[in-house]
Amino acid sequence: MTLPNFLGIGVQKGGTSWLHNQLLHHPEVFVPEARKEVHFFDWYFERGTSWYKKWFPKNANQFTSIGEITPEYIYFEDVLPRVKNHLFDTKFIVILRHPVKRAFSHYQMIFQSGEGFKYKDFNDFMKKHPHGFKRGLYAKQLKKWFNEFDQNNFLILISEELSGNS
Repeated sequence: MTLPNFLGIGVQKGGTSWLHNQLLHHPEVFVPEARKEVHFFDWYFERGTSWYKKWFPKNANQFTSIGEITPEYIYFEDVLPRVKNHLFDTKFIVILRHPVKRAFSHYQMIFQSGEGFKYKDFNDFMKKHPHGFKRGLYAKQLKKWFNEFDQNNFLILISEELSGNS
């Protein structure tokens, strides 16, 4: 059975849905079609690698790259040691977005989900939702990953450059 040789690890609201769609249509790349965010290393780790492997093709030979994209991986601290212990020689894709634009998009997502009533406005969200700010501290997050994996294994993209909206 197959484990991925690349992970899209972040960032949330950075363009990972766009990336998933691009990879989904590439003939040499496999990403799960049924579910962009598998969340194995953060939410479902206790289900074990046999559960994780079911998301990937049994016949890996037909693909150059096999992976999945879960943008929260870069942020949550318990993910890094789990990835290090289960995936070897893995490549990583990170899409960074202007931190304020990312936080505002996060706020909009929460607002649209029905949770937005908890906050008076974006400023109130930033005060009461510490992850809104902390998720934008990319250097701190990347440093931890660079300490555990070779920096050459990372492809870092800038969302605004991909979309042309600088």
